[in-house]
Amino acid sequence: MRPGLTLLALPALALLMAACGPKVVPDYFNLEQIGASWHFDVVLPDTDEFWTLQTLDADDDEHPPGDGAHRGDIWFKLTRTIPDGLGPGTDQVIPQRQFNLSHDEDLSGSEPLSLGYEYKWVAGPEEGDHGEFFVVTPTWEEDWNEFWTYETSVEGASDFEHDITGSYCDELVETAAGIFQDCVRYERVVTTTNYEGQEEQVLVTTHTEIWAAGIGLVRYEIVASDGEQTIAVLRTTDADQADQE
Repeated sequence: MRPGLTLLALPALALLMAACGPKVVPDYFNLEQIGASWHFDVVLPDTDEFWTLQTLDADDDEHPPGDGAHRGDIWFKLTRTIPDGLGPGTDQVIPQRQFNLSHDEDLSGSEPLSLGYEYKWVAGPEEGDHGEFFVVTPTWEEDWNEFWTYETSVEGASDFEHDITGSYCDELVETAAGIFQDCVRYERVVTTTNYEGQEEQVLVTTHTEIWAAGIGLVRYEIVASDGEQTIAVLRTTDADQADQE
C-alpha cells in the first residue's frame, strides 16, 4: 500500500495560509545534491569503521543496466569502510544500502508540490520495491505522521514485510557535525520470513533514520533481530545546505 496524501481544498487552504502566514516545509533529505557525500562515525567500542553516503547520478550506477540499475535520477550509495579490513594498508569497503530514486511531485498546481522520493531500482527485495516510496515529504502540521506498508519476496525462499513510519522528531540530535533541531524520523521495520530451511525462520530488523532540514541524513541506527545495535552519526558533509527561505 502506498502512503496517502491528504490535501485541503484550495479555498480552505488559501484562507488558512492567509490567517497563519505562509509556512514552507524545508528539504530534509537533500537527495538532489548530486555528487555530495556524508561521512559517518560508527558508535561501537573498539572499532574505527566509518560509513559514507553518496548521492550520484543514476546513470553512474555501477550495476549492470540490464537489471534496471540506471532507472530514476539519483543513485543512493551507502557503504561501510573497515580500515585495514583486508590486511595492513588495504581497507574493506562493503555495500550497506544501494538503490535508485526519483523525485515524485504533484504538478497540478501553479507550483510543484513535493510528494517524496520513490524507488526506481533496488539491489535486493530486503530494501524495498520499484514504485514504492523511500521517504514521503512531510506536511507542516506539527503532528504530521505517515505510515505505509508493503511486501516483497524472493520466490520460494523469503518474504519481506516493510512497515515504514515517518514523523517529526521531538528532541535535539547532536553529532560531531553539529546540533540539529528541525528533524524528521523514519522507522523502517523489515520482517523477513525465510523458508529455505527445515523450519520457517522469522527475523525482524529495525532501521531508524533521522534527517535534518537542509542537511540530509544525520543519524542512522540499525537493530538486528538478535538485538545487536549499530549507530552511525554524521561527522562531516560537503553538501550545500538546501534553501530554507
